[in-house]
Parts: sequence; structure tokens; C-alpha cells
Amino acid sequence: MTNTYAKRFWRRYLNLVRLGRSSTPVTDPSIDFLLKKEAGEFDPMSDEEYNELLENTESVYSIWRAGNCEDAGDMLLSAIRNTRINGAALTSLVKILTECSEKTNYTEDGKDDLFADHAEAASDSEELAEIREEFMPKKTFDYLNTRIRGQEEAKRAASMILYNSACGGRSNTLFIGPTGCGKSEIWRHLSKAYPDMIRIADASRLTADGWKGSFHVEDIFEGLEMSDIHKHGLIVVLDEADKVFCEPIVGSSGTDFSALLQGQLLKMFDGDTVSFEGRDGSIRGGKTIDCSHVSFVLLGAFERTIRKRSSTRTARSIGFLGETSPESQPDSTDPRDVTGRDLMNSGMRRELLGRISRTVYLDPLTEQDYEAILKQSILPDLMQVYGYEIRIGDNTVSEYAHLAYESGLGVRHMRSLVLNAIDDMIFESPFEQSYSI
Repeated sequence: MTNTYAKRFWRRYLNLVRLGRSSTPVTDPSIDFLLKKEAGEFDPMSDEEYNELLENTESVYSIWRAGNCEDAGDMLLSAIRNTRINGAALTSLVKILTECSEKTNYTEDGKDDLFADHAEAASDSEELAEIREEFMPKKTFDYLNTRIRGQEEAKRAASMILYNSACGGRSNTLFIGPTGCGKSEIWRHLSKAYPDMIRIADASRLTADGWKGSFHVEDIFEGLEMSDIHKHGLIVVLDEADKVFCEPIVGSSGTDFSALLQGQLLKMFDGDTVSFEGRDGSIRGGKTIDCSHVSFVLLGAFERTIRKRSSTRTARSIGFLGETSPESQPDSTDPRDVTGRDLMNSGMRRELLGRISRTVYLDPLTEQDYEAILKQSILPDLMQVYGYEIRIGDNTVSEYAHLAYESGLGVRHMRSLVLNAIDDMIFESPFEQSYSI
């Protein structure tokens, strides 16, 4: 048996004994192997991997057959009898079996405790299975597909961030895309579906600790209990992140408050526990936030970074963090060409950038995209809000889509155009049941 497979073998059957499942039936391993082979589970394997697995299965089968094993306990004992174990491995095995014995109370009460531990573990496993089913990435992606046009990469990334957060994982992700391309909409729709798991904050309004302002970092967590965050996970979405991370915010005293705010976020991005002062400047009355189950998503157009990049000829960058080479490259306004070095040159701290695990790029919307969004999303939403039937002619749809595309102001601008037109008509005729633009 290979070392890796042997470790898995021992761990599996020792755990069965430890959990009081020594009577668990053990089927013929060769039959299990053949069923998986017929199902095609081994097709992706190389010949070397397949032959190694076959050899391992034959080793386990020989133990199973020699001992005429009917359950896990029999198989473990048979394996011990028929396996050559060196001194170090034997010492380790004896230690494990001794610990199992010491943890086992051989009275009836002891059995109850042992099975209670196993029942609790099984309950946790079932809960995790339910979470995985509820937050299945494909299900989230399909939900977003009915509400967001295009941006497949961003919708897939958002689905995985939600899934990993629900399962106890955490990550920090950067979404870069032009104004009105759907960055914020993706997370608004998800926050409506999971309001306890997603908090959206306007990063441009954030103020650093010790800096007077109406909205501090700790305010993001207002009303949340740490037990709830640990149970369900939390995703903090910082909209307009580029306005605070890549644009200088310098006070009259010369203090760079952007750097201060980024410094405050560093430990949070690391998943550490962070303490905040109270409004009176003392620790008393402040908050302590455990960020071990908190993921951060930064949204931004990063237009200033892109303009700065395209206005100067920079050395070619290799990889996101921008290792340079002496070769130069043409100027580019494509967000996908923005590197980590470009972001650092715009003011984002290297330490913060190093804590971002993934960057997702969103494409600009076409005029056809804007037309579809107006018909399929904006119009139905406004009719629900106003309670009126609202009709828009095809020529007007094309005109509004063209204006949104040419101005670069995106979906919000197009929605504003429709709202203004509706307001004008309601002002003139407030008692109509339907309006046509």
C-alpha cells in the first residue's frame, strides 16, 4: 500500500471504531471499485493514477478476503495482523488506539456519551449539507441571470463568494468595471435575497476612526450579533471603493485620511478581531468585531486609475501585481489591463492589495444591453412602484439606450431619464391609469 493511501485507510477505519461504528458493514472493495469504473469515475485519470488505484484496491481486498471481514472492526483487526508495521508507525498506532480506549467508557452510560458525540457530529454534517444545497452556486447564478444581463464572470464570482461565506469561508474580492455595468446591481439583488448575510456600504462616505464624520467602519456592523455572523457568514460590499482607495483624501492639516482608513481595514481584511473606540474616544462604549467570518467585496470603476495609466507610458506588467520588464506597451483604457502596480500608483496600499484574493473585471454594456435592461428590468420595476401601466415606444427606448451608452453614465442615467419623463406626464395628468413615453 502506498503511504498516502495507507494513511487514508487507517484513518478511515480507526475513526469508525472511535465513533462506535466498529459493527459498520464493510462490502467487498473490489465490487465497489468495479461499480465506480463502470460509472466512468476513473475516466479522467492517467494510466499511472489508475494503476496505482487498482494496486491499492487489490491490497485492501486482500485484507478483506483474508479476514473474511463483515464489519469495520474485523477489517481493522485483520489489517493489523497482516500488515508489516515499522517501529515508529507501530508506536503511533498504539498511541491512537490507546487514546480511543481512554476516551471510551465501557459502561452503558459511556456508550450513550459516545453515540451522543457521534450524533452531534452527524447533525453538524447534515446542517452543512443543507447549507450547501441552499447556497448552491449554480442556483445563485440562475437567480442572478434572471435579473442581470450579461456579466457572466461577475455573476459566477458572486455566486461562489456567497457559497463559500455560507460554508464558513472568507475572501476579499475586487470588482472593476465601468459605471452602470451592473457591479452594484448584482449585490443589491443578492442582499434582497439574503439581507442578514450581505451589507452594502457606500465607501465614499466612510470616515476613519478618529476622524469626525457621519459614517464609520464599525457602523457597517450596526445591529449585527457576532453569533449570527459566525453562523451565517457576512459579506461586506464596499461600493465606490475606488473613491476612497485610489483617490487622495487629504485634510487641511495634511493628513491622508485614505491611508488611515486603509490601515484600519487591513486587520479586517486579514480576518482578525478589531476593536473600535467609542464616540467619546474611549474604549468603553466601543465595539469589538471578529472578522474571521467576514468577506469583503470592493466595487469600483477606477476611472482615475485608468486615465492615469493611459496618459503615461508604463513598463509592461506581468501578472496582477505588476512585475515590470523593460519593454513598453501601448496606452490602454481597458480595465482588464489595470495591474496591481497601477492601483498602488493611484493610492491603494500594497498591504491591502496583497490581501485581495481575486479581481473580477466587468465589461461595458452595449446599446443593445441597455435596451434590454430598460424593457425587461427598469420598466417593470417602475410600473410596480407607481402602480400605473407605462409604455415606451421603440424609438424612445433606442434613444435612451444611446444616451446612456454615449454619456458613459450607465443604467442609473437611463432610469433617471425614464423617471423624469414619467414625472412630467403625472404633473400634467395625475389621474391617468397609463402613460406612454
